[in-house]
Parts: sequence; structure tokens; C-alpha cells
Amino acid sequence: MACRLGAVAAFVLGASAAFAQNLAVTTLASGFNNPYGVAVDASGNAYVADTSNHVIRKITSAGVVSVLAGSVGIATWADDASANAPAARFNEPRGIAINSAGTTLYVADRLNQRIRVIGLAGVGGAVTGVTTLAGTGATGFANAGASSTFDSPVGIAINPAGDTLYVADRNNHLIRSIVIAGPVVSTVAGLQGTTAFANGNSATATFNLPSGIAVNAAGTALFVADYNNHVIRQVVLSPVAVTTYAGTQGSAGAVNNAVATSATLNFPVAVAADGSDNLYVADFGNNAVRLILAAGTNAVSTPAGGTSGSADGTGSAAQFSGPNGIAVKTISSTLFVFVADTNNQAVRKAAIAPTITLDPIAVTVNTGQNATFTANATGVPVPTWRWQRQPSGTTGFVNLSEGATYSGVSTTTLTVSGVTTGMSGDLFRLVATNAGGSTPTANAALTVNLGTTFTTFAGLAAVAGSADGTGTGALFNNPVSIVVDSAGNFYI
Repeated sequence: MACRLGAVAAFVLGASAAFAQNLAVTTLASGFNNPYGVAVDASGNAYVADTSNHVIRKITSAGVVSVLAGSVGIATWADDASANAPAARFNEPRGIAINSAGTTLYVADRLNQRIRVIGLAGVGGAVTGVTTLAGTGATGFANAGASSTFDSPVGIAINPAGDTLYVADRNNHLIRSIVIAGPVVSTVAGLQGTTAFANGNSATATFNLPSGIAVNAAGTALFVADYNNHVIRQVVLSPVAVTTYAGTQGSAGAVNNAVATSATLNFPVAVAADGSDNLYVADFGNNAVRLILAAGTNAVSTPAGGTSGSADGTGSAAQFSGPNGIAVKTISSTLFVFVADTNNQAVRKAAIAPTITLDPIAVTVNTGQNATFTANATGVPVPTWRWQRQPSGTTGFVNLSEGATYSGVSTTTLTVSGVTTGMSGDLFRLVATNAGGSTPTANAALTVNLGTTFTTFAGLAAVAGSADGTGTGALFNNPVSIVVDSAGNFYI
């Protein structure tokens, strides 16, 4: 797998996904050297396999980056069971997972061909030791407990019970399981050394460089980023059954579709599942984050990225350069997603921006009347609102303030009272804002007519007569027509 590795991005998402999500992406930090795997604890601390630095880094929820374990630039193997494990060493660590208690990290130490364990003194705490759970350092394939061998383990995930690890053993083209107590290592699916694509059971299914792995919320199935097959596979665990979950085998592309198996992916390298089993995919070849919904036909969309670059922005305006790792974590009812953004060597942060569900429409009123505009949006957290105005003949919108002329400026309905002809041509829009950013509606124009005012010129309403006179002193009896001469005289 020709991975270009580099940065870490964090996405704040609503607890339930919508098909038309947009992620608002910003840059949080820089200074990594090809980070790959990402895991997040309940307090929002992120743990990153900083691959080419041969270390595990910690990013606090405040964005402070430090080396947690390993020594920068030293590629070798060493365990250290002492406090802070100063002598521990790694060699291109790739995948990383954390238990639900936030007290143990598991690392797929790729070139050491080992699965490592990092103990933590509580959530976000110091290292209590680094040990090896399985692997001897030899490249190979053997299920032999602690003496098992691997060939480039790169993806790792832990089940909800915290007692079993699942490993994407990339160059063996296998999915392996490790019961932590023991340990007991076994093959879940795949044929060792066979590069192919076949759905089936544990003995017949095949993969082509499986690279990322996630466990569903119930712990009954796996999702595998089958890199060279350009698909996401589902592996039901009992009995083992492997199927294609999303993407089209052998077809690299960026097609979104309401039916997941009609969509296309381009070297999907990592996958993460939220608590509802919505999947977030680091789509390496498309420089994008893809979303696969759990409900219905597993609709596939692109909530961020799609072009190579480093620009911050929302949706397709955001850019990545070969995203490689991805993780999700619900914190205070908000789902955060962290993505390793390869060549940019930076930490990115993003969130789901509000989605506009109703745009305001243009309004035409007469002078002195009131005008009403209505719009709406959804989002998690629930958005706040602010109406804005762009006066006719100017550029740029400004926030409106509550007052006699404008009311409801922080609600979904704006009332403009007593409009004047000077307001004609003004544009109005609603901006919805939450932790994911701000999304404006389409613009709606206000048109103001001069209007028509009727007054009594001559005669007296409801009084019939024939009297001549001025104004109301004159009387008429069923007048039916009128003409005006060039001097402005009226003839009734």
C-alpha cells in the first residue's frame, strides 16, 4: 500500500447522521511526521500513531501535543514496564485503539510485527508501562498466542466488552482476532497470502490488503477497509459471513449513491463506526471523508473533501491530502471524529455545520406594510440563529439588531415593520450556527411598491344629492364615469 501519511483531523458530529452532512474543517495543530492511527478517550484526548517519528503522541482536548511513548526518530523494539516507560520503542506504529475505560491503548506496531499495550493511569493519565501482547518480531503467519506472527499489522480495533482485539493483518490479507486474556490469537477470515476478492465464510472469503477495521456497537460484526478492492466489507462474527457493505469491487471512484454497493471508493484505508453504526471512512485516493449510513440502503455521501490540498472550509471546500486514519467518540452527546490527514502534516478539526432545510422566499409589500421572512435549519447541537441584511446597492451582509424595525432577529422568522421605499432591493438571509460552524440560507429580496392612497376629492360618502359646491359640499347621485381634460378638470 503506497500510503502517504501526515496529519490528524477532528470532526464534531451530531449523534445521528443525515445523508446531506457537511463538515466544517479547520486546522488545529501541526508538527507530525506521517501520523496514521487515531484513538480518542472519553475526555477528548486523542492518541496518535506518529508513524515516521516512531512514537505515540497525545493531543489533549485543548490541542496540546506531546510524546506519550517511544523516542522520536528511534526505530526499534523495546518494552518498558516502569512508570512513563522511558525506554519503550516502536518501529512505524500504525493502528491504535483504546478501551472504553480510557486506561489501555493497543498499538499495531507494524515493522516490529507486534501488538503492543500501553497502560495509562486513568483517563488522560501518564503511562504506567509498555508491553507486548502478541508477536515475536518475525514476519510470518502463525496463531500461537503470545508467539503468534504477523505481516504488517496496520489496523486494530477493540470490541465493546474490551476483551477482544481485531487486527487487519495487511500483507497476510487476513483479519485476525486476539482474545486479550491468554492471549489467544486466531484467524477470523481471509486466506493467508491470497490476494483476491471473494465473499463467503471464514474459509472462503478473501481480501486484498485489508487496512482499517472497526467493530459495530453490538460487538457482533466487523467493518473492514479492503484497500485494494476499493470496498468496505462486513464480517459477521457468528457464524462468520463476509459480504460487501459499500463500494464496487475493483472500481476506484468517488460516486455517492443512496445504495452503498452502487457507490465507489478510492483506496479506502480506515473506517470507524459511531454508536448507531454509521461509518466514517478515510477515502485515501479521493482525499475525502466518506459517510455510510447505517439505516436503509446504507447511503454513501462525502461530507468533507474531494480535492487534494490543505484548505479549511465546509464540505467540498475543505481539502485533504491522503487521509489515512479515522476514529469517532461521543463526548457530551456530540460525536467527534478524528482523521489522520497525511501529507499536510497537521492536525485538522471539523464539525457538522447546520443543514438548511428551508430557505426564505422573496417578499413584495407596499410602503408602510410589514414584511415577514421565514427559514430553518437542523443540526446537533441545535443551531442558534441570526438574520442578516445586505442593503440595496451594497455588498456584504450585516447582522440585524432587535428593535422597532426588525423583530425576531434571533429566531427562524424575521418581521420587518413599516417598510420604506428605501428598503426596496434589500437582501435578507438567516445564518444558522453551532459547534460545526455557520451556514447561511439563500438570499431573499424585499421589493417595496409605492402603493396607492385614496382620498375623497368631491362628494359625500353615502349621501345622494345634486348640490354644487367644493369638496364634500358637492353631492352626486350614482356617478358612473369620469373624464379628465388636459387642464386637469374632472367631468362626472
